[in-house]
Amino acid sequence: MSTEQPKQTHVMNRRQFVSAGAVAAALAPVIIRRSRAAESDARAFRFVFMPCIHLRRDLRSPEGFTAALRAIRKLSPGPDFILTGGDMCHNMRDQTIEQSAEIADLFLKIYKENCPLRVYHCLGNHDLAAWNKVAEAANDPLYGKQLTLQRFRMRNRYYGFDHRGWHFAVLDYLRISEPGKFTAEIDPEQMEWLRDDLSKNKGRPAMVLTHAPVISAVELFSDRAKRTEEALTVPFGRVISNAPALVETAKHGNVRAFISGHLHLVERLELMGHTFICSGSVSGHQWTGPRMGTPEGFGIFDCQPDGTFAFRYEPYGWNSAQG
Repeated sequence: MSTEQPKQTHVMNRRQFVSAGAVAAALAPVIIRRSRAAESDARAFRFVFMPCIHLRRDLRSPEGFTAALRAIRKLSPGPDFILTGGDMCHNMRDQTIEQSAEIADLFLKIYKENCPLRVYHCLGNHDLAAWNKVAEAANDPLYGKQLTLQRFRMRNRYYGFDHRGWHFAVLDYLRISEPGKFTAEIDPEQMEWLRDDLSKNKGRPAMVLTHAPVISAVELFSDRAKRTEEALTVPFGRVISNAPALVETAKHGNVRAFISGHLHLVERLELMGHTFICSGSVSGHQWTGPRMGTPEGFGIFDCQPDGTFAFRYEPYGWNSAQG
């Protein structure tokens, strides 16, 4: 005897059709109200950008990070959220998986105790656990980027989010070639994603975050610049190597600014209709004082519904030499 059940088909009769129509009609006003609520959400807001925190166990770094968070809480008006901008912890790449987990947990503990704000993270070159000199850890599931993605609850190594009518795209500039080596490049997978992401959000002003700057002029004046008989250049690793392709991809959206850290210097460039901002460093010259006169600080962005914004760099009065 066959156990196969006969296929069932469902055809709406007139009463069911009318009933379904009534339900749809009842739901329609709700849908419209939600749409209008989303539009009304587009209003001015502030966020704080904290690149290059470089939390470490020495150099009074935990105290400095605490001071920065407390300074942010005193801002008026207060920010809606924080972007960290990469290099949350210092030199995880030279530490074991266990040491990397400990410093990441210390970061999260200090943040939780001193700041209630929502925070979004970005990968920096110091955030890769046991990656540089501890190659024997390469088979650990938390090796490299994975520990930071897990501990900091990052949904992916690159992602987007919306806030009050603006869109933000957070990218991963670390294209890994082998343990201890990377190319500062936005890989093809991300570039395709970014093109689609910005296209879908074309009606919103947008900012794109990368740990390293897309371009830089100020780095030509630092000790990282490379001088030859032919030229003075900024090496790849300090800036994004495929910057022209990234800027071209940005044309698919309404990008108002590319923001970054990495250099521990403040720089603002206006080029090709875009603004490029490098926003200093929470840790100064990695907690030994200012770098090239740039003190420990964070960026403050005040965003408007029309896509304009104001930026300033805010030192928070930290002196790493004080006991």
